[in-house]
Amino acid sequence: MRQGILDMGAWAFAGRRPGVSVIHYWAAPDVDPLHLAYILGHEVGHVSGKQLRARRNAWREELRADEYGAAAYLALKHVLAWAGKAGAA
Repeated sequence: MRQGILDMGAWAFAGRRPGVSVIHYWAAPDVDPLHLAYILGHEVGHVSGKQLRARRNAWREELRADEYGAAAYLALKHVLAWAGKAGAA
């Protein structure tokens, strides 16, 4: 498992306690920023909105969190593209 995490370049998990949401993460210095944005966005998804934590909804909860990850990925991709164009002017 450790090697898999190292190979991915980043890893995160989210936790919720009454009144507090926490995201723990690790990222390699050379991780692709888009990959890290996706992972962190996914974890934000787990602590946002109503969680689908019943056993029968575990897969749906992952898909719901993936939507947050995809939004974070696309937003950062847009910002990086804009910054590249702005820096070239």
